[in-house]
Amino acid sequence: MRRWYDYSHGDKKEHIQTGSEGSRVCSVCEDWTVQAQDKKRNHEYQGKEIPSRAEIGDEVQTRRPDEAQEMTGVFKSVIADIRACYRWGNIGWQMLAVALTYIIVVSGFDWWYYTYTRGALLQSWLFPAAVLGGLLPILLPIVLFLAKKKNVAFAVAQAAFIGLLISSFYKIFTGRIPPPFRSQSLVDISRQFEFGFFRDGIFWGWPSSHTTVAFAVAVTLAVLYRRNPAIKYSALLVALYVGIGVSTNIHWFSEFVAGAIIGSVIGSVVGTSFRNKNKNTLRG
Repeated sequence: MRRWYDYSHGDKKEHIQTGSEGSRVCSVCEDWTVQAQDKKRNHEYQGKEIPSRAEIGDEVQTRRPDEAQEMTGVFKSVIADIRACYRWGNIGWQMLAVALTYIIVVSGFDWWYYTYTRGALLQSWLFPAAVLGGLLPILLPIVLFLAKKKNVAFAVAQAAFIGLLISSFYKIFTGRIPPPFRSQSLVDISRQFEFGFFRDGIFWGWPSSHTTVAFAVAVTLAVLYRRNPAIKYSALLVALYVGIGVSTNIHWFSEFVAGAIIGSVIGSVVGTSFRNKNKNTLRG
């Protein structure tokens, strides 16, 4: 929670911003020079002195949020980003995912693509994508957190969670039959859906959760590190590998396409949200 307080700065009234770390900033020089632990805080701009806590009032006193407050903030951030994924512009992108899925399924491209990606060599290169797509969203936030990239770690974790949540929600109602990669059957089942409620679980189906989560994480990183081509393009290439990989075995090609679009929407929302909230700490 941030609050603003008026105080005399030269000949004008300006503001002190109270942040969650217990610091305050002058809106004129925007220099974090005053710590909440000090009883008297000297402001370096023009040698002016900031009033003590007693002079400003009890409301100015700040403390680090406790765990309950932090969890509340995380929950509100997740809810806000989920709602943002369903703004009109983003709904349009998701409708595009539905339309492209329809075209790919009806045209028979799903089955053609599946039958022409059965090669043993190709599968040896692409099947590990399913494992990578499952582990990376879990391990990457941990690595980032240990590397003291806390904001990025939370952004990646939030993008992965929302991607999994939204894709699983859609799977509850679409119930699409997965490719016969285990039985190696040659019967075309690419057009079979089990529409309803929990007709075919939430692991298989439309869209691909592996792809949705991979692109949500990748686009989040691309937004946060938009000035770092190495991170941006590496993240997108990994997401593309995961999506293409699972589209040759555990998912249909149309599910990869839909997952890439929906995941990109989620990543754009989460990345933009975290970048706007942490402009002073993200220099990507």
